[in-house]
Amino acid sequence: MSVRFVALSGFLGAGKTTTLGALARALEARGHRVAVVTNDQGEQLVDTQVAAAAGDDVAEVTGGCFCCRFEDLESVVTAAIERGAGTVLAEAVGSCTDLQATVVRPLRRRYGAGFTVAPLVAVVDPVRHAELGRSLGLSDERDDLAYLYDRQLADADVVALNKIDATPRPDVDRVAGDLRRRCPDALVLEYSAATGAGLAALVDVVTGDAGVRPRDLELDYDRYAAAEARLAWLNHALRLEPAGAAPVPPARWGEAALAHLGA
Repeated sequence: MSVRFVALSGFLGAGKTTTLGALARALEARGHRVAVVTNDQGEQLVDTQVAAAAGDDVAEVTGGCFCCRFEDLESVVTAAIERGAGTVLAEAVGSCTDLQATVVRPLRRRYGAGFTVAPLVAVVDPVRHAELGRSLGLSDERDDLAYLYDRQLADADVVALNKIDATPRPDVDRVAGDLRRRCPDALVLEYSAATGAGLAALVDVVTGDAGVRPRDLELDYDRYAAAEARLAWLNHALRLEPAGAAPVPPARWGEAALAHLGA
């Protein structure tokens, strides 16, 4: 049986989980049998529950990135294949990079000729990309977070510019141009995981025959670790009890929660 592995990377908040679900639905509509794997530093992942809305075959790798939990990833991929999955979609935690060397190649060696790997996709939020350019100074080679973000983009075969439905067209064009300058060897695609606009082109790429570029990413692991140490995850479960009969929109309580945390 032929199996295709599709990996998504990208910085925190880029929309990887929404993209994962949109890809799963689009692939299943084309007749593919899809399994989804989520990943994060914590336990009891919200991403897993969100991804489950797109399909029944969902698993997770917790407590670290794919490269640090490779045996766990290998186990869930093997289980998905045994259940009959023909396509495995895997979303790496937002602080992860160097997936080509630490995940893609080892999986290809493990499963052999019947296991094909789609081009590695890095998801980018255009608004956050612009904000990171201002707050981090993406051209500042001394900043470790800017370094991590740059290495995520450099590792990708496809840079997928998400959320074009929620971003003014001039801003999309500006960010797309910047990404093409930064990533001259990568394919830059524009799409919206929320509305599906442009998504067909991304599906065509991950199901096509382009393959991945043979290369080694230059990575300073001390700087990588320093960047991860500057990031933070909130892993907390809570139960909402509405005061009245009217339902509360998730965005509304999310804004209230963030405002409370910020205070």
